[in-house]
Amino acid sequence: MANEKKKDIETSILPVKYVDFVEDIFHAVLAIALFVIGVVAFFYTTKRLLETEPFFPNGMIQGINDI
Repeated sequence: MANEKKKDIETSILPVKYVDFVEDIFHAVLAIALFVIGVVAFFYTTKRLLETEPFFPNGMIQGINDI
């Protein structure tokens, strides 16, 4: 029974606490980057959709393609 419990323990060269911290930082940076990309894409699409002449059908086609 004791041997089975020892097999379930994960070992690592780096401390688990350090790995978790680095992973959290990576996810935070990734989330911020994706959020910024999404906001920029939203405003770019809205601007392009409103400035396209004629609005129908060219503006509608561009808006659908941007999505």
